[in-house]
Amino acid sequence: AAGPLPPVLNIGGGEAVRVRELVRRLAGAAGFAGRIEEDEGGSDRSARVSWQCSDVTAAHAALGWRPEHTLDESLAALWAAAQADPHDPGGDGTP
Repeated sequence: AAGPLPPVLNIGGGEAVRVRELVRRLAGAAGFAGRIEEDEGGSDRSARVSWQCSDVTAAHAALGWRPEHTLDESLAALWAAAQADPHDPGGDGTP
């Protein structure tokens, strides 16, 4: 890509996902089988936004980028990374 990059590039799957579905899928990736309770609290914006979707058009135009992993694969990798030992990020016993 020629020229300067845009100041912000969204990276995601480009699929609209309801926030409650995202939470359910992340809980599944974590192996959580309990009950998920929703709190009616939060910001006014949170109450108005029930879904999230990243527009990856600019990332594709600037970098030729396209998603290679599904949302579920990404959530599983996110959970695994969150559980990793911060003193052994490679999982091989070396710092």
